[in-house]
Amino acid sequence: MNEPLPPFLLTASYPISLLIVAIIAAIVFSVWSYRRTNPPTMLPIKILLTSLRSLGLIGGIWLIFQPKLQINRLDELQPNVLLLLDRSASMNPAQKGINLDAELAELFSSPTFEQLSSKANIVSYGFADSLKSLSGFPSQLDSAVGPETDIGNALSEVMLQADPLTPNLILLVTDGANNSGIDPARIARLSKVPISTIGVGSVEKKLDLMITDIAINPIVYQGSKVPVEVYFRAIGAKGQSIEVFIRGPDGRTIEKRIINIDDHFSEGKASFEVQVDSSGKFFYRVEIPKLDNELTPDNNSRSISINSLANKLRILVISGAPDYGLGDFIHRLGSNSHVEIMQRTEQGGGFYEGTWPDAETLSKIDVVVFHHFPTTRTSSAKLQEFNRKLIDSSLPLCFIDGGDIDVSKLKPFSDLLPVTVSNNVGVGSGRISPIRRHAILTPPEDEDFSDKWLDLPPLTAALNLSQPKPNSELLAELVLEDGRKIPAIAISETAGRKSAAIVVRDLWKWGMFSPGEDGILEPVLERLMKWLALRKSNKQVQLEFAKDQFSMREVVSFRVNCFDEGFQPFDGSEVVAEISFSTGDPLITTLKGEGRGQYSGGFLPWSTGNYTVKVTASKDGKRLGEDRGTLTVDAYSIEFLDSYLNQPLLQSIADGSGGKYVPFESAASYFASLSFPPQLVASQRNTELWGGWLHLSLIVILLSIEWLLRIRLGML
Repeated sequence: MNEPLPPFLLTASYPISLLIVAIIAAIVFSVWSYRRTNPPTMLPIKILLTSLRSLGLIGGIWLIFQPKLQINRLDELQPNVLLLLDRSASMNPAQKGINLDAELAELFSSPTFEQLSSKANIVSYGFADSLKSLSGFPSQLDSAVGPETDIGNALSEVMLQADPLTPNLILLVTDGANNSGIDPARIARLSKVPISTIGVGSVEKKLDLMITDIAINPIVYQGSKVPVEVYFRAIGAKGQSIEVFIRGPDGRTIEKRIINIDDHFSEGKASFEVQVDSSGKFFYRVEIPKLDNELTPDNNSRSISINSLANKLRILVISGAPDYGLGDFIHRLGSNSHVEIMQRTEQGGGFYEGTWPDAETLSKIDVVVFHHFPTTRTSSAKLQEFNRKLIDSSLPLCFIDGGDIDVSKLKPFSDLLPVTVSNNVGVGSGRISPIRRHAILTPPEDEDFSDKWLDLPPLTAALNLSQPKPNSELLAELVLEDGRKIPAIAISETAGRKSAAIVVRDLWKWGMFSPGEDGILEPVLERLMKWLALRKSNKQVQLEFAKDQFSMREVVSFRVNCFDEGFQPFDGSEVVAEISFSTGDPLITTLKGEGRGQYSGGFLPWSTGNYTVKVTASKDGKRLGEDRGTLTVDAYSIEFLDSYLNQPLLQSIADGSGGKYVPFESAASYFASLSFPPQLVASQRNTELWGGWLHLSLIVILLSIEWLLRIRLGML
């Protein structure tokens, strides 16, 4: 154990012992110098001269040794305790069967907690999907309510924010219903601070019915029978029969299933078919009626939306000369009975199937695809004429490289594509890697879709052929053998026009490796064509929602794009949103501009059901236009899938960090038992005892006086 330092300590550039010896030597030398003088002088004069020389020499020695006075202090710091309070939806009072807010308020206003507050500095945070400071704690209990629980992120963030506090303990008050982010037990194992977990709720699984997931294709064709798979969970309902039914947009029941529950904990699936006879967007609702004494009904229903396209998806494929890649592409698209393909395959300066498509033909088309087109044989004049018709039609364009294209002839279409094109400088080979999750790449229920792509064969692409534009979305990259990455799949949606680009040449290899609807290629192509065909109106003001369904526990966010007459992004508009519900007056809010003609807004829903949002944009009093959309808000939250205490996770967090797991009913006694050893922090302050003009002046003055006296006394 280190001995405590004395309150004061003299230090120097050289050992202090040597400093003392030097000072003694200077005094001895001065005494010796004036022991005998010529001419002889009186004793008082000798003493004065000896003192002057001694002090002058000591001042010079002091300057050489540069001594410092070190002042040492030991301060006792007040312990710091970080309190993390879970304020997610699963901590809702109805979810636990108790008035949880009242229980929490009673705990944190109890004498034991006040006693803890007197022993330690308590810094409080609330968390759900993000972390927020509870400045008004314990009265400010609901400031961090959110739709998800991310305990790992809360622990990571609080450790970063509280770094200057050097916490002695982290108190985590939660039910352990962790459903987002990284594993909190892993974060706990890396923590240098013990984490004690206060478990809220009961491990007993009370009677609760819930819809855990719904699998449905969100984009379908008019006239289709759409499969709907409803996954449910029943807890504590052994021996009972439950109903699962689906309601249509008009609220009437379409189908119903009766399911017998054979176990205390049971999971299952109910299958339905929905007939969609017209095009447009439609909202459906899946429900399980509430049982008596059920814990909460908030997880018994969910809404779904279906976008219905016209009966046939009409695709115009314009290609270069026939090759295997084109044949495979046509075969895979054409195998879908809801897809109708019109081809124009290049032959010389024209096409095998006829002339260039005119405006009337384009009016009957949903999507235009360029497959390894245009080529060196393509007529530039005809291409320019078709480009103008394509622009006027606002049709979505999909470009698939496929090889053998003339980049210079593709450039006039660059404004319609999500990528810029440049001269080809060679060909590279690699594997396609998704860089983000998107409905085009995978259905919502496929969690490990990116792993499947790792097994697909490598593809080739032209190097430097394309770069994604700023307003495009890059979905996948081609990782070359040397580690370089180039764009592979990109999409764009601007000014009411959609576009896509697949900048690889041999997609048919994927079809050979994983064929059919269960493979990769055919579902991706089908979803891409549906996405392109789902066109927006060509308006100067366009409203977009982050998604069609929201939870009561989250902010409904949306975005508005404004364009001028030439459909270029237009800034400086005043954009007002009017949010209407079936009851009450509409909510009026002004949106915030983000640049590039984009404006963002959001609101907290005040009830479940359908909301209509109408946005209006104006500039200097002149109206630019308006748009409107509909969304639905459910009481459902992912939080409600776990309605009981996750004690194993909380025990793991506590054990991994060196803390303790405490049930909620024992929290008060645990607070009373907490004690913190004194935390002493040593501090030092060094004061220089040398240097400066005063020190030098004193040496000069002392030696000068000695020298003047010697001169006056006639000494050599």
